[in-house]
Formats: sequence, C-alpha cells, structure tokens
Amino acid sequence: LADQVESVTGEVLEEIRPAPRRQIQMSEETRNTIMDGLTRAAMEDGGTSYGVFGNFPVPVAGKTGTAERGVQPDQAWYVAIAPADNPQIVVAVTLERGGFGADTAAPVAARMIERHFELPITPPVPNPTKPGGVTE
Repeated sequence: LADQVESVTGEVLEEIRPAPRRQIQMSEETRNTIMDGLTRAAMEDGGTSYGVFGNFPVPVAGKTGTAERGVQPDQAWYVAIAPADNPQIVVAVTLERGGFGADTAAPVAARMIERHFELPITPPVPNPTKPGGVTE
C-alpha cells in the first residue's frame, strides 16, 4: 500500500521495503461493500467526514476514529484512501487531545491529499448534515 512515510513538509521519514506479512482473502463483493461505505462516509451528505470531503475534487474513502483517554481529551484519528476508485495514496492522521476525528484529523488528511495531488485547498461543505440527520 505504501512506498514511504513522509512528514507534513514532504520529507521522507521512512522508506517501506518489506513485503506484506499476510494478506486477507475476501471476495470482490465484500471489498466493494467496504469501499462503498468508506466512500459514502466521506463523500455523501450525512457521512461522518462529508463536511470536509463533500466538495473534494478527488473521490475519497475515509474512516474517522476517536480514542477516549479517560480524564485526558480524546485522541482524534482519520484514515483516507484517494482516489477511492483507484487508490494512489493512503493517509493516516492522529492528533492527541484532538477531539472528534472528523473535526480535527480529517481536515489534516485533506490538506495532505491536496498536496499530494497538487490541488488548491478545498472549501468545506457549509452546514452539512451530521450522522443521524442533524444539521449544524
């Protein structure tokens, strides 16, 4: 999936050379179902990260995450694959004390994907529908 790990400035931090240790066997139907759900979460109104990726010029598949840390503020996560229909880049972002992944980590992933594809900054979707049908 990856050739190297880069910093936000594009500096190569690590080159990845070893082959995968294992492969998961799944049907094309199962893979398509998973990718469809991840794409809808990022690109479809009501998806958890639609506010960030709803206007994005490249189709993105993404997953938010929030790790509860007891008395500490939550840790935000976001993983994105782009383009969703023909992946060229995978981005994983975690922000300690970042809160909800869609609010803090997903915008960082968007900036990284924009840089990779040499795109301008994409404006967020104003007042997106939150999961469960709630509008801001």
